[in-house]
Amino acid sequence: MAHWADMIRDLLFGKRGFLDGQIIVKIPQTAYIKHLAVHTAVSIIANAISQCEIVVYENGKKVYNENWYGLNVRPNVNENASGFWHKVVERMLTAPQGKGALVFVSGGNLYVADSYEIQEKRPFKMAGNLYNGVTVDDFQLQKTFTARDTILFKLHDSSIQEAVDEAYGELSAAVSAAINSFSSDHTQRWKFKVSAMEAGTQEFQKSWESTIKKKIQEYVKGDTNVYVEYDGKTLDPVDIGNNKAAADDSVKFIQEIFEFTFKAFHIPSGLLNTSGNNNIGDLMTLFLTFAVDPIADMIGKTLTGAYYDANEYANGNYFRVDTSKIKHVDIFAIASDVDKLISSGFATVNETRKAAGLDPGDGKWLDEHILTKNYEIGGPSDGAEK
Repeated sequence: MAHWADMIRDLLFGKRGFLDGQIIVKIPQTAYIKHLAVHTAVSIIANAISQCEIVVYENGKKVYNENWYGLNVRPNVNENASGFWHKVVERMLTAPQGKGALVFVSGGNLYVADSYEIQEKRPFKMAGNLYNGVTVDDFQLQKTFTARDTILFKLHDSSIQEAVDEAYGELSAAVSAAINSFSSDHTQRWKFKVSAMEAGTQEFQKSWESTIKKKIQEYVKGDTNVYVEYDGKTLDPVDIGNNKAAADDSVKFIQEIFEFTFKAFHIPSGLLNTSGNNNIGDLMTLFLTFAVDPIADMIGKTLTGAYYDANEYANGNYFRVDTSKIKHVDIFAIASDVDKLISSGFATVNETRKAAGLDPGDGKWLDEHILTKNYEIGGPSDGAEK
């Protein structure tokens, strides 16, 4: 995998370099760079959450009922669960202050609103807020929803997007200046040599405006491959040098935009470039702990509050987002740990297989907790008869 800074340099300035004395420069607006950084951070988190299983518990036991199917397989007739949860997280993380991802039920299906308006804030009423102007795929519903009709996924009142915008404002001018400097320094310039005496005549000025200037511009832009050189007049390129510093400054500033954007979303900046990184495991742990787990916990509690009341929750009815499958598991690397999990009775064989990404096996004993003698209370010790 190429270093992300090299990819950004290619994005900004192209890969073609100097061609026939000219450089082809691709310069996006600085706002696009910010959008790209935010989109990258949001996609990383949304992709992680969309891989998670929404575990459903009833009376303290995991069940695979209609709710599980809707949340993990097909929430509605047009979407699968992965796309649905990716959209929920994306809406939630990019929502303006006071808003979040609004999900509603229609015809037994779950839908996430593409846009909505808070018609009335009612923090002290049991029915909660009122929502209208709800749209899904450009289709607007002619209905006012209450909080009981919807599920609002919202992290907190402070908007991550607004925090990024504020920090970005301090760098945007510097990024624009660096890119403009690079563009200016690498735009090929030309000089048209003519005697000072001739240049001052009205005849030359008339000829310049009507014919010569137009022909030179066509040649410089590449519209024609032939330039007619007049006797005593020449067109020469100006040496513009190679201002590598301007390009490096541009990449440096853009790197800062990505780094503080990742920081705003609690994503380790080391995940920007994992090539040759020996600490990828530690980075993933930090990513899960600070960026993914808080969102997963919020989703689980929000679903629980929407589906169950206090008494049902007390009886063991709740939802939990299982993030254990986000990290890739090498079954050979964890072989000794698997042995300890099973022999200590901590997990059954099938539970361990499922955690490792394998299908459960057949056989009643595979779902039983096994405790070896070494883990028995008051079991054999050194020197004791085995």
